[in-house]
Amino acid sequence: MISRGILLTLLGAVVVLSGCGGAASPSSSPPPSEPLAKGFVFSWGPHKPKNVLDTLHGTFTKDMVLASPLTVPFRLDPAEVADIARRVAAIDFWSYPSHYVSHGSGPRFEPPAGFENSACLTVVTDQGSKTVEWSGGYYADDGRAQALHELAASITRLVVSSPQYERLPPAEGGYL
Repeated sequence: MISRGILLTLLGAVVVLSGCGGAASPSSSPPPSEPLAKGFVFSWGPHKPKNVLDTLHGTFTKDMVLASPLTVPFRLDPAEVADIARRVAAIDFWSYPSHYVSHGSGPRFEPPAGFENSACLTVVTDQGSKTVEWSGGYYADDGRAQALHELAASITRLVVSSPQYERLPPAEGGYL
């Protein structure tokens, strides 16, 4: 459960997302004892994720496939930021390895052919940052992988259902 102090800090936080592995990506550090989130960086998409929500800079970059990526001003409201923060705390994000691969023995959920997505989430605090990358499917009995996929889906839904996103032009082309 997230403490009231953390929640209040997160409510006032500005959320910033940038691509994983780029030169501007924050470095990983051990989990802080009292995370005071400055923002989040979430990227997703096929191959190397190019859709990027950057809350520190208040931008969103849309993968335009054949055209150059398009970066526009983009802000989440405080309630959305607080919801993401609660979800991050609920899945114990700080305990994940930097590259998460699903393991299990049950049925495996795979994305449809041609829809293999990768995702990366960086949570930035005053004490450092934590980045977790993952891709592909996951085993039904791997609750940690399922939690990451659900977190990614909820952030993605926030972005693509916003009026800011709906005003963007459609991507040119597609991935095979």
